[in-house]
Amino acid sequence: MDTSKEFSLTNYKQTLFKLGNWLRQLRDFSERLNLQNLVNSIDDTLHRVETNAFSIAVVGEFKRGKSTFINALLGREILPADILPTTATLNRVTYGLKPLVKIHFKNGSEEIIALEDLSNYVTKLTPESETIASTIQEAIVYYPVSYCQNNVDIIDTPGLSDDETMTAITLSVLPHVDVAILVVMALSPLSESERAFLENHLLNEDLGRILFVVTGIDRCNHPEDVEKIVANVENRIRTYILNGMEKRHGKDSEEYKACVSRIIQPKVFPMSAYQALQAKQKRDPALMAASRFSEFEMALETFLAEERGVIFLQVPVNRVISASKEILTTVAQAITALQQNQVNTQTKYEQEITHLTAQQKMAVGRQHQHGAKVEQIFKGTQLVCSQIEFELQQAVNHAIDTTLITSHDFNQSVLFDRMFKFDGKIAEAIVMCSRRLAGKLQLELQRELSTLPLELKPSDEEIRNFIKSIGIQFVALAETFNKIVREKRIAIQTSGSVKGLGVWLGNTLGNNDVVKVFKDNYKIAISNEISQQLKLNAIVTNVEVETRSLLEGIKHRAKDLEVGISQSQGILTELQVKFARNEAQTEIECQELERIKGQTQSTFNDAQDLLTQLTKLMDVHLT
Repeated sequence: MDTSKEFSLTNYKQTLFKLGNWLRQLRDFSERLNLQNLVNSIDDTLHRVETNAFSIAVVGEFKRGKSTFINALLGREILPADILPTTATLNRVTYGLKPLVKIHFKNGSEEIIALEDLSNYVTKLTPESETIASTIQEAIVYYPVSYCQNNVDIIDTPGLSDDETMTAITLSVLPHVDVAILVVMALSPLSESERAFLENHLLNEDLGRILFVVTGIDRCNHPEDVEKIVANVENRIRTYILNGMEKRHGKDSEEYKACVSRIIQPKVFPMSAYQALQAKQKRDPALMAASRFSEFEMALETFLAEERGVIFLQVPVNRVISASKEILTTVAQAITALQQNQVNTQTKYEQEITHLTAQQKMAVGRQHQHGAKVEQIFKGTQLVCSQIEFELQQAVNHAIDTTLITSHDFNQSVLFDRMFKFDGKIAEAIVMCSRRLAGKLQLELQRELSTLPLELKPSDEEIRNFIKSIGIQFVALAETFNKIVREKRIAIQTSGSVKGLGVWLGNTLGNNDVVKVFKDNYKIAISNEISQQLKLNAIVTNVEVETRSLLEGIKHRAKDLEVGISQSQGILTELQVKFARNEAQTEIECQELERIKGQTQSTFNDAQDLLTQLTKLMDVHLT
């Protein structure tokens, strides 16, 4: 395959081998990046490289004579052609010794038909044929045409701008071909829609070359009009396409170089495909010369013989370049996304750390406060309990001091009655003091317990039972004192001792002295009884035990804070491990993406250099 004096067969095979390695590497990267469409595209290119398949698609708007043009190449009216839009499927012409057509249906089935029946399957001339055509994936026409030797296929496509379905069929085949022949009509050459198709679709595909055919020159009124039309088309291509690309992207840009590699210097072939077909069928040399079709055929033969190798290489090179660009763009986006995600993760991590740390500090603070509060309540209870004996004695002393007693009360006739009443009054004072002490302690405890936070505060029922128990303790103490004072008749016993003292002193005590001695002795007796009964009753110990029991329950609830602190610390540790793991994973992923980026960039640069070399090899253009 003679592509250039510089390109030997060995170099050609080495280049194909290199392209295969690039494509497989890019395919692997595409799979890792979940670029399935790119994987499929690379697979298609690899298949074409491995099978040495070469495809030429004939494209153009409807009613531009595409099918007639291909029939002229075949020298026989094989593909359906009509004054109405005809082609409704892809018709692939390939080399075959025996003329026949193989229909590939979309459901995977196949059918072999005669050439004469093709119009019944691939056209939209009748409702029946249009319905059948909608079920067909592709019609392969096997025919012994020299152009299709050596794995060359010529593809007839539905007309553009006919309807959306037909346009979609044509666009779907462009990524799978090497060369496109754009057919335009002489009477309306390179319309605005055709120029848009060229610029927006053909030049954006990984094609190796775009050729231009102006057919229908037999409809021109004057021969010199043909040259004007050709010059006009070439000028429009240069002005609107090549110059436009240069202005938009710059002469040294990849986009401009890719455009030049596909178009080179625009070469437009004027012809009458209809006259050429008639001339071949009638074997009319004069009509063949008038059609100017031979000029194109000679150029096509030269192209396939001398330039196919370079074009065949250009397509996978273009695919390597476009795939590399897509991968590099995807990698850059992925790296940016990973870095942004890491920033977001770190921000969230720092916020959570700050929040949890603050919660921990608050929990520790509350824990100290709660502990101090519990101790405060207990010490308050101890203080009240420590004052019980003093308060009772004060109450008794006050009752004794304020109770009126005269020397007459010591007369034998009224002594027993008066002393019994005196004991009752003192016992009542003790009971009232006990109740007052109980109320004071109950009120103090209830007030302190009510100030506890909700997470520590006992239930209302617990508080009621506790307060009630305290009250019962003091009621029992009061009843004990009341009973002891009355049963022991302490006043009678005290009065007897005072009377005995007076006899011992020779009845020298005055009335006031007797009362004073009595009250002093009574105070001592009651004080001793209070001390003794408090020891026996153990009310202080009981109250402290019950209070401590209640407070232990509060402390137990406070331990939940310790659990919360411990859990917070566990969460902090888990967050730290998770962040470190995420950071390490992100670093690994970024390193892998950087590796893919570096290798892809290297492949991209090498492919660009190869494309430049291939473009320079195109010294011989279609003539």
